[in-house]
Amino acid sequence: DIQSQITPASLSASQRAAGAFEGFMMAASCANHGRVGDAALNGAASLQTLQLEVRPSTLGSEVGSGLFTLGAITPGAVVCEYTGEVLCTHAAISLADKSYLMRLGPQTYVDARRCPEVLARYINDCRNPAVCNVRFEKLPSESKALVISKRPICAGEELFVDYGKWYWAASELAPRRMPAALAVPILQRLSEMEQ
Repeated sequence: DIQSQITPASLSASQRAAGAFEGFMMAASCANHGRVGDAALNGAASLQTLQLEVRPSTLGSEVGSGLFTLGAITPGAVVCEYTGEVLCTHAAISLADKSYLMRLGPQTYVDARRCPEVLARYINDCRNPAVCNVRFEKLPSESKALVISKRPICAGEELFVDYGKWYWAASELAPRRMPAALAVPILQRLSEMEQ
């Protein structure tokens, strides 16, 4: 399992008391998962330490926080886990705020709304599939989803995942598409890496 060590040296006592998690690093140690569902990780999931930072998203202030990597990540690496309160379908449907709710499988949901220490909850959907750099590998029997890198991720890059059409169909929130000015440099770096 992922073990997180919070080091909020930059937070004031009032920010810590209020649960503010922006602007500091967390070190996530990824244990060896071997195989993830049916997808082999080619050894990329072996024990490693990833430096991740929660800070304001590049998508704008209305989105809130985003999750950034401070070091390069290889494709297929387990970045972190999406965990939280485990719910059945009835309880999940009854929630007033479903913004951090993830369906893992039949009768299995996880809600990270009350879990600010869960780094994966800060990963946003930029609504640009070419820029999405991680994916969820859902493990309903373990009540969690692994966050796995889809491609090489550069140090300093914000992590983005596709929430899926059903999330946005059911949400009262409007999706925030990444502005082209931000997407172009990322796509250029990817193009240079492929050459």
